[in-house]
Amino acid sequence: MKKLCLLFAFIVGCASVSVENTVYRKVVELPGMTQGAIFNKSQQWIAMSFVSGKAVTEYANASEGKIIGNFTQNKMIVLGVGTVRSKIEVDIKPGRARLSITPISIRWGNSPAESYDFQQSVIDDLHEGYQTIYGKYSDYMLSKSKKDNW
Repeated sequence: MKKLCLLFAFIVGCASVSVENTVYRKVVELPGMTQGAIFNKSQQWIAMSFVSGKAVTEYANASEGKIIGNFTQNKMIVLGVGTVRSKIEVDIKPGRARLSITPISIRWGNSPAESYDFQQSVIDDLHEGYQTIYGKYSDYMLSKSKKDNW
């Protein structure tokens, strides 16, 4: 009975787990693009890809070639819906950009399973979502801009 009460107390409370030791990176080759053009197009991608690009971007410096921000995702986790907070960085050089995503924390209301195995399974699941983000970034950056003739 004591174990059941402890389990119930664990499940009812909110929990947040730090997972900042995993970084996912992808380099996108952008031949012929200047650092400034890549920087501007990366900012456009952030503005179009997230609910609020201004809320995501925490630091942007064109001459340094760096954009840093944070975003959250709601994710189905074994015991309910969790919120994953991640850091996104875009490092820019002439002709290429490196997109790095680091999960910072996983927070859920009804599932405080804090074991490493549980965290790792969620991170493995996130990897697929991050691959989707990389693909969308790469596709956007490699696409030719369409100019409206109006």
